[in-house]
Amino acid sequence: MTGYATLARYALWAALIIACTRFVWHMASTIHDNIFNDGRAAERAEWLEKDKDRIEEQAKALGEAMDRVAKQNERNITKTMEVVDERDKALAKLKNDMRTMRTNTRGMWISAKACDDSGHSSLSGRNDDSRESGGADQIRLPGDVERRLQEIGELAGETVIKYNACANKLRSVAKVVPNK
Repeated sequence: MTGYATLARYALWAALIIACTRFVWHMASTIHDNIFNDGRAAERAEWLEKDKDRIEEQAKALGEAMDRVAKQNERNITKTMEVVDERDKALAKLKNDMRTMRTNTRGMWISAKACDDSGHSSLSGRNDDSRESGGADQIRLPGDVERRLQEIGELAGETVIKYNACANKLRSVAKVVPNK
């Protein structure tokens, strides 16, 4: 049995040597990794210290740029709201004026000469160039024609108001070329 005891003893010694080798390997790799990480951290700290001024300048410039952009945005929002308010007031005034015109007029009239296709008037009546509505040589337009003409006039007024509002809004951010 002494052979097996010797074999067992050698096996235990081999296991002890393997365990010690693993322990030493683990300690060496841990120490190496810590030294490497410490060195890397030290290099990074040194680099950051050297680059600190540039980073501070960039941060300051970025902060100033963000402040300028915020102020410009505030001005743009204020200008846009002013333009929108002006547009809304102008549209309300236009609608009010159109409503007043509809209630205060006795209809739309056209001269008999303008209606005559042949060029000579066959209608009898006053031939003066009176601008009064309902004159003898004038013809009243039908109600649906009046309504359509008023709608066209209102739409034209709204279009002009919206164009002017758009031009005023864009004037602060772009060059507006006027129509000629």
